[in-house]
Amino acid sequence: MNQEKLSETLVTNIYEHPFGERTKLLLRLEIIFKQAITYRCCRDQYETQMCLNALFALLNLTKRYELRSVFLQELERVNTILVQLQNSDKVNAEKIRQTCEKITTCKKILHGLDSKHIERMRNIDFLKAIKLRNIHETGTYLFEIPELQYWLLQDAGQRERQVKTWLEDFEPFRATADYLLYLLRDSAKSQSLVAQSGIYIKAVDTRSTTNQLLRINIKEYQTIYPSVSGDGYRYVIRFMERNDIDTKPVQTSKSVCFELSDCGI
Repeated sequence: MNQEKLSETLVTNIYEHPFGERTKLLLRLEIIFKQAITYRCCRDQYETQMCLNALFALLNLTKRYELRSVFLQELERVNTILVQLQNSDKVNAEKIRQTCEKITTCKKILHGLDSKHIERMRNIDFLKAIKLRNIHETGTYLFEIPELQYWLLQDAGQRERQVKTWLEDFEPFRATADYLLYLLRDSAKSQSLVAQSGIYIKAVDTRSTTNQLLRINIKEYQTIYPSVSGDGYRYVIRFMERNDIDTKPVQTSKSVCFELSDCGI
């Protein structure tokens, strides 16, 4: 599997812009887990390196953030909002009930998570040696880490089983992040809009839920992409045009038709 395959896996025609560190964290985790899953077979040096890079990113994030606490807080926040909506005639009460049950299941799994497994993984000499040397732009040099070269000479199935064991400790985080992102993306319907002269400005009613994520679809335009500034209360979308990768992008003067989802719970 090559870099082109990863691009096919991760890139869509919907541009997403997060507001707030928590949403950014969820999106980072989604990309890292997709990379780990894409390359977990570890059939050659490239796949092994890409998978280990994802593993190191997960170790870094779990050290930087107390993910279990962050996720439990977010699940509780979403659950509280859904319970308040349960008696409204405007919502599907059965769907909310099922969502609350799923949230309860996620919370139970997180409460039962043994973080000592991840901590022990940080102290595996083999991984520590690779991570220490994993600073070159072109990747790890085998002559610096003979134990990695030795590992690459072993059966690929053996490497895959070992990597699967390491990644299993992060599975509760992957499942929870995926579900929270599913709820967030599903929280808004897309609107068909037009950005006159390539710019769209919106101020959000502060009495409503703050936007956590913008989803922008401009699939009909191959040379235009959106650039977002602002926050969840007021934001500006400028549609930038770049005909050549070597030229500086400029805001298009065209009227751009696009679809927008203001996602927030």
